[in-house]
Amino acid sequence: VEDMLSSPYRDADPAIKKMGFKSFLGCPVTNHDKNLGELGLIDSQRRTYSPADIQTVDLLARALSIEETRLQKELELKRRIQYESMLKKVSTRAIELKDIQVFMDDCLRLIGETLNLGATFIYEYRESAAEIGLISEWYPSHTAPYKIDLKAIPTDSLSWSPGRLM
Repeated sequence: VEDMLSSPYRDADPAIKKMGFKSFLGCPVTNHDKNLGELGLIDSQRRTYSPADIQTVDLLARALSIEETRLQKELELKRRIQYESMLKKVSTRAIELKDIQVFMDDCLRLIGETLNLGATFIYEYRESAAEIGLISEWYPSHTAPYKIDLKAIPTDSLSWSPGRLM
């Protein structure tokens, strides 16, 4: 935009008048068709941007887009490695199983820490009593355990199907 003061943007953005912006050149920064922002040049002088200016800003915006995509993929890969490491630890503990309660408690801790959760639980469905009961739980050290009794919950008091637990 060569003259922002005579463009429709003047009324849409109060910073244009307040800061005295006169010209603008911008290109979107995207990540898989999602607009993350814009790489922009703003000048207090009225200016006509050359084709080289436009091409340079466009190339830089595309470079930023590529870097954003790369960073996202790197984070996804690191997360997958964390999940696979957790699964390996759980599998190893299952093979070396000596005490089922210790195994369950350890697995809940691994899941909670890997997924950065506030708590993890294992419930047991007791068909004969028509209830579910908490048999193992984990909380991070900075979280206080819930103060409710989860040892014997009648299944008819649940809004979701106890059949999911079978």
